[in-house]
Amino acid sequence: MKSQIDKETKTVSRFTIIKELDGEVYNARNDWLMRYVLNPQDLIIERFKQKWAKIEATTDEKLKPIVNTTSEKLIEIFGVIKTINTISQEQGGHSLSLVEDLFEPLTDQGNYQLTDKKFCMAKLFHHYLIGEQVSTEISTRNSLSYTVNDRWKTLVDNFPKLSEEIKHTFRSLENAFETATISYFGLFLDKILSEQTKTAQALSSQMSSFIAETYRDIYEHLLNQIQGCAASCPCCKRICDVDHHLELTCPIGQGENRHRCQFGHQIRGMGGIYHKFTGEASIAWCEIIKDEGQVIISEKMPQTWKAFKNANPDWDFGDPRTRENLTPPYVYMWKQIGEQLCEHYKNGMKFVEKNSPLPINHFIFMLDHSGSMNEEINILRRSTAGSAAPQGNKVANDSSEINRTPWRCLLRAVKGFLDIRIRQASFDDQITVILFGERAVLIYNRQKLTEIDIGQLNIPMKICGETTNFSAAFQMVIKTLEEVNKNPERNRYQQTLIFMTDGEPQVYPQKELQQLCDYRPG
Repeated sequence: MKSQIDKETKTVSRFTIIKELDGEVYNARNDWLMRYVLNPQDLIIERFKQKWAKIEATTDEKLKPIVNTTSEKLIEIFGVIKTINTISQEQGGHSLSLVEDLFEPLTDQGNYQLTDKKFCMAKLFHHYLIGEQVSTEISTRNSLSYTVNDRWKTLVDNFPKLSEEIKHTFRSLENAFETATISYFGLFLDKILSEQTKTAQALSSQMSSFIAETYRDIYEHLLNQIQGCAASCPCCKRICDVDHHLELTCPIGQGENRHRCQFGHQIRGMGGIYHKFTGEASIAWCEIIKDEGQVIISEKMPQTWKAFKNANPDWDFGDPRTRENLTPPYVYMWKQIGEQLCEHYKNGMKFVEKNSPLPINHFIFMLDHSGSMNEEINILRRSTAGSAAPQGNKVANDSSEINRTPWRCLLRAVKGFLDIRIRQASFDDQITVILFGERAVLIYNRQKLTEIDIGQLNIPMKICGETTNFSAAFQMVIKTLEEVNKNPERNRYQQTLIFMTDGEPQVYPQKELQQLCDYRPG
């Protein structure tokens, strides 16, 4: 039975069931697709139960001949006993003195027991049942020997010839006969025949119980394997489709036994993931996200995809080269039920079939590097004017804090801003840095966030000049914006001016500010 079930379940696994369900997507109704995305485990278990019902039905068909044969064998055995009983009656085998008359001690060995002959009768009858020749001598368990009267051979010669199957059955009962006794042969046979109906019912019940228990044990074992782990991708929410029990060298979540989506990760929007800036559902999947790409999961702090993967080491997020060889049905599913999923998640996610290009944040720093910005100022005095001085000498003794120039404070603030953007994984940012005094100097022009070196901003003040000329700075801003306007992707740019100064200009930049006001939005 177990071998038959093993044969039937050889191809039944979590992996094969998910593959089968994936293949049915294209002919499925939308409500089924919604269940497959939101509650795939339910469909997997349902499919397993359907398969198990077929396995049981097939196995039952295979077992029918075996069960019938076993029942027929029992009927045959009782038929043999009935024939033996009839012959025994006719040949005097039912005599109450038969057992006493059949056996005589071989010699005067002493230590005879009243039950010896009864043990000998049981042993002698077992010899017939297993097809052995009639013995002329027989020994008891206490090693005493008895001769067997020829009368037994006469009886056996008239008994029916037994099939090999019956002989085999009684060979398996040797231990039972070794401890059995037969006091009266006729009564023994009558007692056996009186138990035929009860024995047939017991056999049927035992076979049914054995089959049911075997089914239950195998079903529970397979169900546990099919259910697998409850893990789903922490990004796209696709279920893990690995049969972890097949990997014996690593614990679940480690090495080759990490969680995976072997048929491919699903479109991230199917898991409720959307772009923060556009509100559009993310149409990307985990395998194609670049390490420096930004991900935001459940309103948490933005982080790089590489950092996200490092934070989830129990998952293998796949390889774009492997994904190219897969044909998952997710694009079709998204077209069919994407709008329903957006409504289901209730997070403001918008349904799209193609994502709009994400905005590029362009930060333009206008940093005053004139003479006044480079004068040392007692910051402690400035910050505590009109109030009690802080207790202790810690701050007062730190000359680097007290006498820092506004320029150094400005650089520190710029670095703090850039560090925040880096922590937010805003690696698509572009940075322009303009230093100005009497003249404006372009230090960085639309450089990547990670390419900005604060040390490169600390140029000698004389390069910019000591006086403050706002117009020069704004003219360079306008020039930068005109360059951006020539870029084919100009509509993606979100321009932010960050103007940092401590003083008044020699001439207010009225003309340049008006140009900026009239400049195209964006």
